[in-house]
Amino acid sequence: MRVNQNESITLAVAGADVTIPAATLADLWIKKLLASSAQMTDSSMLIKQPPLADGEIYLGAIITPKIRKHIILLPGENADANWKHQMEWAASIGGQLFDRVEGALLFATMPEQFKKEAYWTREQPAAISGCAWYQGFTSGLQSSSDTDGKLPARAIRSESIE
Repeated sequence: MRVNQNESITLAVAGADVTIPAATLADLWIKKLLASSAQMTDSSMLIKQPPLADGEIYLGAIITPKIRKHIILLPGENADANWKHQMEWAASIGGQLFDRVEGALLFATMPEQFKKEAYWTREQPAAISGCAWYQGFTSGLQSSSDTDGKLPARAIRSESIE
């Protein structure tokens, strides 16, 4: 925001005009914002990161009107295999493959945790049978491929946020 020192704002208050320098109004507005954000740091409103096991990496939280969960990237990677095998592998280590939203978040926040190639997600396109979505870690591309194809996998776990 830029405020010219010579500008003012006139407001009608109880039938009278009140003129306030714009810089003063901007300062009051910023102080009000800072005070309200300070109230929001009440510990009862904070989302606490869940405890992590060795090798786990906290990705973040996904909060929508329907979803409230923490996402944790599990250690290790499974070599190229078909989609069904990768789904079973992820379940065997206590996790699941990430979905498309989680994949985009992983690409945006921690691409260094992945080779620059495509990884299976747990989602399948509704209109195409025998295919599953993958997340690319070179350009961020998401597309689908035949589930018999071979791609690597990483697993995540999630915890509900109460």
